[in-house]
Amino acid sequence: MIAATVAEVPDSLGGKRMAIRVAELARAGLTPDWMPGAVPRCVPTIVKQHQHGTHAPSS
Repeated sequence: MIAATVAEVPDSLGGKRMAIRVAELARAGLTPDWMPGAVPRCVPTIVKQHQHGTHAPSS
């Protein structure tokens, strides 16, 4: 059902090729890796900079 729905998407956005990929993965019981090579990290949004370097402010 999902592959049939995805097949209706315009080809410029994935369309039938994406539907075939979804069906192949479903048959194999696999899921796609949407972010290959991504490394999770935590970065502070507010930083203070002084002579000792850059640091997140303490609360």
